[in-house]
Amino acid sequence: MKKNIFSVFIFLFMGINLLAQEKEHTVKVSVEIPVNVSVIPATWQTFNYGANSINLPKFNNYRNPVYGINVGVLYPFNEKFKAGVVVGINGSFYQNHLYYANEYLNMLMIPVMAKIFFSSKICDRVFWVSDISGGYNFYHNVSGNTAAGFNYVERGGVKGIISSGIG
Repeated sequence: MKKNIFSVFIFLFMGINLLAQEKEHTVKVSVEIPVNVSVIPATWQTFNYGANSINLPKFNNYRNPVYGINVGVLYPFNEKFKAGVVVGINGSFYQNHLYYANEYLNMLMIPVMAKIFFSSKICDRVFWVSDISGGYNFYHNVSGNTAAGFNYVERGGVKGIISSGIG
């Protein structure tokens, strides 16, 4: 079932991309297959509840790479700059659980971001490309320890991406 849904999304995004390339539209559709890794370490905070306390992440990073597919609608301001909105489905698999040994999480996230894209021609067939994206990463996870009366709810958060390269 999951493979069928993923296949439908891939064919849908490929079709939208082909339609956008066939006709000369003002708005451009982009399809990305990102692999995200965290570069900032996690920060922790102690929370007290009753006579107990627990150390939880205030800022949590990805412990495994995050894979996904994003679709964006970009408006070209000129040859070098484009700006728009990007949405997608991203996942990280077999993340070690923060509190329970030998348990793993599969995380499914839905990023919604604003994006600014820059490209500049270096020579005949070589371009310098870079972009800045920022927005919110929707995610929901509930972990519970009913014996101690504690339930931990992890929700999405702010996401920022800076990338650059030669293509």
